[in-house]
Amino acid sequence: MKKIFVFLLVFSLISAVFCVSGCKKDEEQLATCAILDVKLQNQVLSGSVLYNCNNGSEYSLFHLYPNGIFLNAPILTLTVTQVFIDDQKSNFELVEEGCYLKVQNPKNQKNFKIIIYFETLLKEDNGRLGIANGIFNCAFFYPIPCVLQNGEYQITRYTKWGDPIYQPFLDMEVSLTLPSVYVVACGFNSSGVQLFEEETTYYYSEKKVKSFAFSASESFSVTSKKWGNKRVNCYFIDELDGENTVDFIISALNFYTQRVGESPRENFSVAVSDYSSGGMEYSAFCVVKNSKDKSNFLYALAHELAHQWFAHGVGNNEFAHGYFDEGLCEYLTAKFLSEYYGKNYYGLYIGYAASALSGYKAACTRLNIEFNGKLARDLSSFKNSEEYVVIAYRKSLLLFNEIEKEVGEKKFFEALSKFYSKYKYKNASMEQFINCFSTKRAKIKKIVNSF
Repeated sequence: MKKIFVFLLVFSLISAVFCVSGCKKDEEQLATCAILDVKLQNQVLSGSVLYNCNNGSEYSLFHLYPNGIFLNAPILTLTVTQVFIDDQKSNFELVEEGCYLKVQNPKNQKNFKIIIYFETLLKEDNGRLGIANGIFNCAFFYPIPCVLQNGEYQITRYTKWGDPIYQPFLDMEVSLTLPSVYVVACGFNSSGVQLFEEETTYYYSEKKVKSFAFSASESFSVTSKKWGNKRVNCYFIDELDGENTVDFIISALNFYTQRVGESPRENFSVAVSDYSSGGMEYSAFCVVKNSKDKSNFLYALAHELAHQWFAHGVGNNEFAHGYFDEGLCEYLTAKFLSEYYGKNYYGLYIGYAASALSGYKAACTRLNIEFNGKLARDLSSFKNSEEYVVIAYRKSLLLFNEIEKEVGEKKFFEALSKFYSKYKYKNASMEQFINCFSTKRAKIKKIVNSF
């Protein structure tokens, strides 16, 4: 730990200009900059994270995601060992069943640094955080700030489905140390590599991101291609046509760029992994399940890529309104695949979504189960994962399709592009999306309310 602490003090001085010049003050955020120093050894991620805070609240609150839904762990898998405020050791407590870290802020002081030391145990798990078939999937493994909105921290309760995530956008610098035998999949910009005897330290820097995530494996192969002045990387283990997969990724990125706006990232990486669901999106990076069904694989890949625009370009409260970014990404995915396959994929997928919704509703009636089809509700109100998927993915797609039918495809994409440009690197809402339409706002709002 001593090595890490010394590194952070030096790194924080080097990064002072980065954090002062690169971070726009935001009264609604706990912090604007983060410096993460982490080491992967055996099955433990250990290190520290430094946050430059600029809020006058009584205390600071951080998500400890591994202690909640992501591992379904009966014990605390993320342990906070020490906390320092401006280099002075500070008291802290875990609240909400160990899912949040609470630190008292210094009185009458708005600008200060919090350094949190932590250890996170990785278990056999093929989800967001864990080890599966020799692949380390590492996301949400360190304390992450809660959103401070209107003077109150937004607490997202943990659920078995969906993404109970609501995070601010931060500027980040990262140092990641791990055994040199591992190949690292990460989309952040690389700012250097340092080799030791049997370890390698990777340095990354990225602005306006929600968090840092990576995958690592001794067996990763990688295919990489230029995308304009950017670069796309695909990491995989099993037999996969890396060349064609990267070409597909670039096609999707081009489509989203043309229809919505410039990609929020300079580079992008995909890890094809043994994953529990279709995939998961992170800033400049996503993990996708290596499905034997090629159409399912390409659908999941296109969907996760779309999240770079909606979730990691423009964010939202995914716990309270999980349908919003998922529905937009479903819409974009269906539009892109319709162009990619050269047939009416969009129309077919709209039909599939409508059938899935009506089929689930009929099943509820047959089984005498109450059906709740409301879109705008938090994740804890869903009875099961099937209901969540049918509402947050299928019905939300039908909503955006109805809006498109009202205004036309051209006007829809004009409003979507305006929304993306106006709220890039911010968390936004459906109401703000509606306000980006030049006409028919009342009709659009009526459509939204009807869903």
